[in-house]
Amino acid sequence: MELRKTIKLTPNGLTRTKEAMLGQEYDAWLACLRYGDSADVSLYSATKQQATILRHRLKKRFSMTRNYPMILRNDVIKLEKARNAEWSRWWFRVPVAAIRGGLWCPVTMAPAHEELLVDASIKVCEAKLIRKRNHWSVHVVLQKDVQAPDIDAYPNILAIDMGERNPATAVLMAPGSSVKPVFYGREVKGIRRHHAWLRTALQEKQAFRTMKKVKDRESRRVAALLHRAAKDIVASAKEASATIVIGDFTGGHRNTGKGRRFNRIVSSMPFHSLMSMIEYKAMWQGVPVVCVGEAYTSQECHVCHAMGKRRTQSSFECDACGWRGNADMNGALNIGQRWERLQLLVGWSGAGSTRPVKPAV
Repeated sequence: MELRKTIKLTPNGLTRTKEAMLGQEYDAWLACLRYGDSADVSLYSATKQQATILRHRLKKRFSMTRNYPMILRNDVIKLEKARNAEWSRWWFRVPVAAIRGGLWCPVTMAPAHEELLVDASIKVCEAKLIRKRNHWSVHVVLQKDVQAPDIDAYPNILAIDMGERNPATAVLMAPGSSVKPVFYGREVKGIRRHHAWLRTALQEKQAFRTMKKVKDRESRRVAALLHRAAKDIVASAKEASATIVIGDFTGGHRNTGKGRRFNRIVSSMPFHSLMSMIEYKAMWQGVPVVCVGEAYTSQECHVCHAMGKRRTQSSFECDACGWRGNADMNGALNIGQRWERLQLLVGWSGAGSTRPVKPAV
């Protein structure tokens, strides 16, 4: 299976000449996008072809005022590590019409991205050159062939419970480890509430343009939190040699019976996005992911499996055995135990796909 990942490169230490050439090429790209063959500009031939393809693909959605990223084909770009890192560790070649052989720009990136590029199994695909005001960045797409992970190599369990209060609650179930929940994405709920209030206030003032900016900012903030949570979950599972077991939250966006405000909070929680990010990042790292049914995991006691009560959104009490504790932790433990019972029931062994399965347990 082929997976793709996008990394960000930041050109730094550009001379005035190089920056002017980049600006000239980018302006020619925008002119070619907006006016097609009638634009009398000097643009690299392969980049001009990409402009024609993009304009044809967008059709009626194309905007004359938007600054689209310049698309660079993989056969005309090059990313190399410098032999002498005195000036820059990495260099990126941007094809330009003014210079034969392209324009070499010094770039920086995160240390984790440098480790990816050293891997021989990773292939550099297309890139996008982006200009925002006076800031340049290059988004490079990497491709990697991955195999289905071996579940036997990950005998422990990292159970994930999706909830309204905490988007993800992780509990490691391993011999000799203490049961300690880790909560991810708590800030998402506050961000959603703040922006919901802000949109209401802006709507009363009929500031529709500002509403769109606020919505975009909300999406970026939530996505950043989810990416960070998914990354930490996968890293914890890999370190503990644990299979990630997620409760299937299909049908979670429903009428809760607790009023319109609470329905909006539940419906706006990005459960599906977080599950997709966890699965994708786990596949990239070779960590298996499975999905089990989540029905009644929040109401069932993980100790005696009797039906308990949730006094509050975060507390759970069992009248049968007297266990009391965090409700999300209880749900995560039930999810992990369901996967254990499924393994015993069907005798699961061998290589397992990271594609989620939803067994009825």
